[in-house]
Amino acid sequence: MWELLPIPEFDGGDSLHAGKADAGRRAAIGVERELENLRQRYPRLTVTIARREIRRWLQESAEGQRVEGVVGELLRG
Repeated sequence: MWELLPIPEFDGGDSLHAGKADAGRRAAIGVERELENLRQRYPRLTVTIARREIRRWLQESAEGQRVEGVVGELLRG
């Protein structure tokens, strides 16, 4: 499947690639923060709950939407 996607090799000098890296870094920071919130809300946090809630957070958050936007631009070439 991955061979069918036009994923270019990373080029730090390309502003789109740098934007993708920055968006991913910001999303990772947000996920860490959200995971800590989940640990406080769910005393017995399971992997299933964490994955579901993190997925939801990524879909709804500005950080997650930025990642989707930049990756979409990158794949469109």
